Amino acid sequence: MTDKCQNLKELKACSFELFPQSAGIYRLHSPFGSYVGQSRNLRSRLRQHAKELASGSHKNSDLTLVFDAIGEELLAEVLELVPSGLETSALTVWLDGRESFWMERYGGTLNSAAANSSPLDYQKNALQTLRHNKELASLRQELQYKSDARKLALASWEADMESTNKELHSLRSDYSAAKDERSPIARMLGIKSKKMTSLEARIRDLEIHKLMTDDGIGIQNSPYEISREIDSLSRSIEIQEDILKHLAVEKELFGGQDRAESVEQTNDAIQAKRVEKPSNTFDPIPVTKEFLECWKSAGRHLNNFIEAENSAVFLRFDLPAFADHFSFRFRNQLFFVQFYDVDNADNGWLFPGRLESLSEWTGGHACLLPMKRSGDIWEPIFPGWGLITTDFKGQVNPNNLALDAAPVLSDWEVHDCGVQLVRDMLLSDSIGYEIVAWQSMLGLDPQIVARHGEQYVMVLTRAVANSEDGPNIPDAAAKVQQHAVAWRNCSVEVYLIKLASGEMPFDPKRPIRRGDPILPHVQGPVKLTAD
Repeated sequence: MTDKCQNLKELKACSFELFPQSAGIYRLHSPFGSYVGQSRNLRSRLRQHAKELASGSHKNSDLTLVFDAIGEELLAEVLELVPSGLETSALTVWLDGRESFWMERYGGTLNSAAANSSPLDYQKNALQTLRHNKELASLRQELQYKSDARKLALASWEADMESTNKELHSLRSDYSAAKDERSPIARMLGIKSKKMTSLEARIRDLEIHKLMTDDGIGIQNSPYEISREIDSLSRSIEIQEDILKHLAVEKELFGGQDRAESVEQTNDAIQAKRVEKPSNTFDPIPVTKEFLECWKSAGRHLNNFIEAENSAVFLRFDLPAFADHFSFRFRNQLFFVQFYDVDNADNGWLFPGRLESLSEWTGGHACLLPMKRSGDIWEPIFPGWGLITTDFKGQVNPNNLALDAAPVLSDWEVHDCGVQLVRDMLLSDSIGYEIVAWQSMLGLDPQIVARHGEQYVMVLTRAVANSEDGPNIPDAAAKVQQHAVAWRNCSVEVYLIKLASGEMPFDPKRPIRRGDPILPHVQGPVKLTAD
């Protein structure tokens, strides 16, 4: 056994000699829990853990997250060595029994990453925040280093240009003098002296050097090359800051409370997620660095097609997302889109079941956008819109799906219209709220979480169309109020909205069709207090 724990992140190859090559039980532990394991060669097994964690290829996602976030606090120790003289069959029984004993003693929190729900679920926000803050600090340090290097490179470049220009000026003066020094016959016949030929060669070399230096061609650590690196670092910093912003939003929504249990998933994660339907509680789709990069690329791709169509408009392009990564109206049809990484479809981005619920509620189209990463660039794998059906059996072209007559607004569209109307009101200068998160899934409350300074508010909206009577305060208000008080002792506001067709504003029963102008009447806020 080792006398003390060893930092797994800082162990070098030779340091593994501290661990015995015999069989036994070991533990990897951190402030976020322990991983208990058995091995017939402890040194080899711990070396394998360190190698896979460092390369990002370890199969245990929770252990990888802890390593990335606080690797300097992930320690390895040998708990127990196998008694000498055990035969093979007895050794197996001993290892299994002692592993169970030590796992029960230390919890084995980090052993269960392959389970349907992870014990680290409620701590992942803190770990991800730690990891991305470290990456951000490292990027900022690198940016400062590169900025200083660019200053030095610019000073060196300016000195080089000054020296080159001075030498060129001197050489050209010498060349002019050399021309005049030739004999009259040489001048008449245009014969160059050796001195002129030598000066011409040097002048040509300096002019080429100046041209290449100006363009940064073939010059290692040129100001231009460093500037490109600074631009890349700045983009990476922007991504990390965006991720931390979304993690902060997630913490505001779920901080201090256990996250809702994730929906059960089978080994075929994609098929399992397809049958997942929205209920009255589920988590937003997690925002990672890769997700955010792909989300921006997918949004730009879709926007190219939407901007080309006068009757097309985005309905949702906000994070965090609960169901659709994007939704848009194209002519008189609705499209709900989730993108996914074709090389890693089971990375937590894809929830087709949620999309299909939106499609059922609206008669719209649930679509997937397969994306592939090539270097730093995300691109759709299919031409055109790049959209496919959620059963992966065919492509979707919105241009071919327009209806002759616009359909009447569905219940979800009425609800979503009310939510977005109230959201825009809260953001207006007259109210001045900051929106922490919003969603418009049917049956999922609250619709909006907003903040004004340090004061939070949960917002419920209910909307009706084609009705003389407005909606009532929902029965769910009392339950939401209890949650709001327990969460941050915040208040609950209710907005009740009636929608009428702008085509016939004095006939409240006239059906509102998709694309019609809408006249809203808003009652609220009705404030619910802890009383």
